[in-house]
Amino acid sequence: QQRVLEAAPVLIYQRLAGVLAYEPRLQQASIEELHALRIAFKRLRYTVEFFREVLGPQASGVLKAIKAMQDHLGDLNDADVACALLSRFLAEWDARQKDLPLPQRHNPQPLVAYLAVQHAERHRLMTAFPQAWENFFSPQFKRSLALAIAEL
Repeated sequence: QQRVLEAAPVLIYQRLAGVLAYEPRLQQASIEELHALRIAFKRLRYTVEFFREVLGPQASGVLKAIKAMQDHLGDLNDADVACALLSRFLAEWDARQKDLPLPQRHNPQPLVAYLAVQHAERHRLMTAFPQAWENFFSPQFKRSLALAIAEL
């Protein structure tokens, strides 16, 4: 029991440091870097969840904030993957269409429209991320995390 109480703060703050290590790059971060940040948030969340039973009641709010960031970054990654897949599919599809007689060729408009929606979503999530980060790493979050850990 005592070892858990000693290890929990160290492990949680190590995982938090892993998240914060991305901060200097956030304004110019690539999709790949933001995906790696999502993984860092995932590790932080799993660590806090592992120790949840021994942390204070503020742990619930901490987990909610971490999950919101993980979800934001996950949605961004999903939109990026959808854009890449649709772009490749449309390129291949277009090449196959050229082999068909004119009356059998299909209109790509629905796929192109869906690709545009995914591009817009990816852009929205990327441009909203700095504010989401600022909201996440607020004095309230820091206080809640400190209070949750102080219960040990």
